[in-house]
Amino acid sequence: MNNGNISMKMKADLPVERQVAIEHAASRNEQLLDLLEPITAQDLVLGDNGTLDTVIECPKLDWSETINHEWAADFRTDDFNIDFELVLDAFCDEISDAQIARLDELGLSFEPIELDFNTQEITFEFLFSWGGPSEALRFTIDADGKDTTPSNIEFIFKEWFKCQSIEVNGCNFTGLTEFAFRLAEFAHDRAHNSLHQMGLV
Repeated sequence: MNNGNISMKMKADLPVERQVAIEHAASRNEQLLDLLEPITAQDLVLGDNGTLDTVIECPKLDWSETINHEWAADFRTDDFNIDFELVLDAFCDEISDAQIARLDELGLSFEPIELDFNTQEITFEFLFSWGGPSEALRFTIDADGKDTTPSNIEFIFKEWFKCQSIEVNGCNFTGLTEFAFRLAEFAHDRAHNSLHQMGLV
């Protein structure tokens, strides 16, 4: 019953604390779905079409690029309009970096928090917020860093000294799940460094 798509009737049967936790998980999930969505030409707008400089903007990422008059001509159609598909191709790396930076801004920290000696797995936590309330995304990966597939993905919600854990998977919270997979891609470096600091490798 910890499904993000839980029905209103089922949700009404849950304790209030559980309902609030699910609502927060769903809100984070929607935010991540929006930010993880690939940027398209439709996300780009013309900020300034001046005769000296042309400014291309992506309001979704708070990204902009100023190009001079001569360079802007490479992106213009016969009717002098900007072809945003060409802009997207030319600045794909910069836009991708801006998207990653925007995702990074969502969190306060991303750290390993627990090492299980029996399973040789390390648990990571991406902390979205701290205090009232606290929200985090947790998952585990192999401690040796060879397999970066996250498991045991959960959304942690803490408020007034009460903690709720919401199971996360691709069927209920796809945004949170995809974000965990992205984080896990470079978590193995941190896992190895943590083991090294512990004197275990």
